[in-house]
Amino acid sequence: VSEADVAAGSPKEGDMIAYNADNPDDRWLVAKAFFEANYEPAEQTEKALGNTDANGAKKNVKDIVFWGNGDLFKLISKASSQSEGWMKSTKAMETPFGVVVQVTTQQRNPDGSYAVAEALTFIPGAKVQEEKDGDGTVVARAIA
Repeated sequence: VSEADVAAGSPKEGDMIAYNADNPDDRWLVAKAFFEANYEPAEQTEKALGNTDANGAKKNVKDIVFWGNGDLFKLISKASSQSEGWMKSTKAMETPFGVVVQVTTQQRNPDGSYAVAEALTFIPGAKVQEEKDGDGTVVARAIA
């Protein structure tokens, strides 16, 4: 709070002091009326466990940002439960020499955070095979 604020009768009861989390010395006064008119509580969002490709992720995760190919790893299989807070997936990235396989398990902790375990392996000479329906939409993938 600056000397000018104090001279102008601030802070008043109910006014708040905001600060920059990256620099706690950077503080400023927020009038109670301004705070009440503009405050929107942050709501914890549920993690979107059902995404299967970059396009679906864009629809389900409003602030997602991609750099490069968001579908570089292709989904082979996935199982998840939003209500139980877990997800398991197998993804594969094809290279000229074989396939890199990534398995991921996510589990929601009692405090709402997530534990994540991942493993990668390389299968020389393997390929990702896709099964398509009559419209050409991929309905399944396998590593062969």
